[in-house]
Amino acid sequence: MENLAIIAASKLFYGVAQEEVAALLASANARWRSCAQGEVILLAGSRARDIGVVCAGEVYVAREEITGERSLLARLGVGELFAEAYACAGTTHLPVSAIAAQDCQVLLVDAQSLLAAREPVAACARVRENLIRILAQKSVLLNRRLTHLSRRSTREKVLSYFAEQAARQGNPFTVPARQEMADFLCVERSAMCAVIGKMRAAGEIAVEGRKITLLPQKGASKA
Repeated sequence: MENLAIIAASKLFYGVAQEEVAALLASANARWRSCAQGEVILLAGSRARDIGVVCAGEVYVAREEITGERSLLARLGVGELFAEAYACAGTTHLPVSAIAAQDCQVLLVDAQSLLAAREPVAACARVRENLIRILAQKSVLLNRRLTHLSRRSTREKVLSYFAEQAARQGNPFTVPARQEMADFLCVERSAMCAVIGKMRAAGEIAVEGRKITLLPQKGASKA
């Protein structure tokens, strides 16, 4: 199977030999898809059955709003998974869509068939262990995101996010592209950029592209 090395190095199959990965994929009804930029891979409302693995390019997960607009929930690169929580939870229909952010290749694996596999024994156990870890890590990420989203104003959300990144990466730290960061914080890009501009003008931060430095402040910092 093409790109087997990429699949074997993915988070889902990490630590499993390539020949064992091939056997598992054969038993789990795995299907390859090549998608052009903008093509819908999994559509909201469709049956939640497959775990998606990004093999080339990028995929984003989005929610369709009642206005017809899409809210970006995640952008995923090579080796990362999408729709795994819905497929494993037995959700009847997907509440989100997976869309090709650029030309990409993905592998779709039937979750129930994969979890029901019994051979090779060690490989099956490792895949389940990997899947539990992936779901746990995404749960932690969701809780982190909710911490920021609980803030009332755009400024408070940005400050909360910057404080977390400084704690995780050190100061200075690197942030995603502005649109991606705005989507993550559920704020308008223009409003967020205006807040960052005001913080920079006030001497609260230094900005060099995607690199942010929190500057020391005299007295209490603004909330």
